[in-house]
Formats: sequence, C-alpha cells, structure tokens
Amino acid sequence: MHPEFIKPMLAKSSEPFDSENHIFELKWDGTRCILFFEKGKIKLQNRRLKDITNRYPEFSSIKITESSAIIDGEIVVLSGGKPDFFKLQRREHLIDDGKIKILSELYPATYIAFDLLYIRGKSIISSPLTERRRILEEIFIPTDFSILSQIFSMGKGLFEKALKLGFEGIMAKEKSSPYVPGKRTSYWLKIKKFKEIDAIICGFTEGEGKRGKTF
Repeated sequence: MHPEFIKPMLAKSSEPFDSENHIFELKWDGTRCILFFEKGKIKLQNRRLKDITNRYPEFSSIKITESSAIIDGEIVVLSGGKPDFFKLQRREHLIDDGKIKILSELYPATYIAFDLLYIRGKSIISSPLTERRRILEEIFIPTDFSILSQIFSMGKGLFEKALKLGFEGIMAKEKSSPYVPGKRTSYWLKIKKFKEIDAIICGFTEGEGKRGKTF
C-alpha cells in the first residue's frame, strides 16, 4: 500500500569528481516533485508535502506501464533545452483554473523522472539505485511532457559541460545507495558552481542613510 506523502531524499554538497561507484546526472533548476501514479491517475507532491496536482494539467498524459508507482523527479519549464526557473515561477502558486490553463499552454512544463520508490504498492527504497533505475526505465514511457533523466559515467567532464550549457551543476549518486526519505546523506551529492549553506537568521541591523529602507 502506498503512503499518502513522502519526503524527498536530499543531497549534500561536493566538488566535481569522477567515480566508477557513482552515476552522474544534470541538476535541473526546477521544483522537486514526488509523482504518485494509481490506475492511470496522478497526484503531484512538492518538497513541502503539498499537493500541486492542479497546477500542471499537462501531466495527466504521463504514461506508466504498471498499475501503481511512486516516482521522484523534477518539474521544469524548458526554454531552448534548458530549464527556465522564472517561467516555472509563473506556474507556481496559481489557484485560478483559467490562469492555470493559459499558462500550461504558454509555458508547458516537463516532468523529469530520476528514481522509483514504490511499484504495485511495494516499497523498493532499500534496493540499490541501479535496480530502482532499471525498473523505472522499464515502466516509464516518455511523452511530450515527461522524460527520464539521462545518466552519465564521468563527473568532471559533465560538470564542465553543464556549466557551459547554462545548467546550475550536476548530481552524483552512489550506484548501491538506498533511497532515504527526508534525509540529507552523502549517498547523493550536488555539485554546483556556487556554494550554498543552510543558515538561521538570528537578528539584523536596520540600514541607515541611503540604506534606510533596507536591513
């Protein structure tokens, strides 16, 4: 039986590297999305565990050969083959059906699938990534609005090419790794041009003079 919600697995940061024990993928600048598929119908859940199905009517065409499955992936709006985060933001937070329909035609989204968590009501998150990916490739049928992420064997070369093409970076994932919902582990590594940190704001200083309206 499928759970109602699943917290996505998270990644730690890393420098570019090559490894025979990892697969490498492009890092898509979009909205993380868990896709629940049940008897031809889908439900979309974002990283905050919110149901966002109504925002993306074009995904009703997603095809899977099994009766039920739960897939992890990313929602992007592509422009010239690259993700356009600003166009995607136009799609986010909409609740008006009319605006949703118009923007789904103006800025159609693409679902990029990269992992399989459940199949036929059975969890496979403890299986190695390579096995989960093998099954995903067997059951997921690409459409005009859904594709599988492409896998690469070399990290450093992909990272350099990704930056030249305008992507924000790449992902490195251990081939033997399980899927760990809601946890940030070293099984998955994000390799980006810009470093980032998680921080808690404890206070601020009000601006003065020309910065009087800032903090």
